[in-house]
Amino acid sequence: MPEPPLRIGLLDFSWVWTSRSPNEALQDTLTLAARAEALGYSRYWLGEHHVQGHACGSPQVLAGVVAAATNSIRVGVGAMLLHYWAPLKLAEDFRLLETLFGRVDLGVGRGRADSLASHRALLDGRAAGDGLLNDQDYGAKVDDLVGHLRNSLALSHPHAGAPVIPESAAMPEVWICGSAGAARHAARTGARFCCTLFHGGIAPPTHLKRYRKEFRPSGELTEPCAAIAVAGVCAETEAEARAMRDRFPNPNYVPTVVGNPEQCKTRIEQFCAEYEVNEVILLDIAPDRCSRMRSAELLAQALGLGS
Repeated sequence: MPEPPLRIGLLDFSWVWTSRSPNEALQDTLTLAARAEALGYSRYWLGEHHVQGHACGSPQVLAGVVAAATNSIRVGVGAMLLHYWAPLKLAEDFRLLETLFGRVDLGVGRGRADSLASHRALLDGRAAGDGLLNDQDYGAKVDDLVGHLRNSLALSHPHAGAPVIPESAAMPEVWICGSAGAARHAARTGARFCCTLFHGGIAPPTHLKRYRKEFRPSGELTEPCAAIAVAGVCAETEAEARAMRDRFPNPNYVPTVVGNPEQCKTRIEQFCAEYEVNEVILLDIAPDRCSRMRSAELLAQALGLGS
């Protein structure tokens, strides 16, 4: 069988790390999403963040605006912080979006808000501690989420009688985002897995091997489906790209795809071969709309997107 074509999606965290205002950053998101669609990118994802430096704390709302401003590109969130959301509420939000647009992705993750004050406020008095949701409780919320979306909650489940509004067959693509724990939960629920490579140390390929080995087919997927998420920036020259990387103010992200178009193409192809995937989601760390637009254009041209 022929090798499937390489697909590239973009992950937009609505950065506000230059002098631009939040309104301008959000307008940039709409402009960049439309351009990504025209260039042949596969997806346009948003992230959930609750900290200064980001313009959007409600990515599911912004996802609907982006979907309305585009025509064919898949739109979604990578990832909703499941810690703070009732699974039924997320199921309703994303079934509504899928019913309207038919090309929506729901990614969830185990992370927490960047600041402790936001974390506590989002919990709104619920006693869940100041750290991450433990793996068992997170797994239970993943189960409830897919159970609501698939109308498959056990009759004994305390929320089994709650309808998911709108009551339609619309099913967004469900992605479990993260590393080792995410791989396990994605495999056992028959969901898609996005392995994140830009938080701290780079997750090893063994996470994807485990996902594929332990995958249980579901109503949505008969075979495992995986992607990787990386951070970086593409520029006309390596020096320009490295200068943008060195100015990037957030030390929590590790850019690994940085350089001119040929260098970025080579690095992405190396990642795809190492992790045995044909889809990469790129978190572009360029500081403004013009440089992010140019980064997307250069990378699309180098990889032959849309050709």
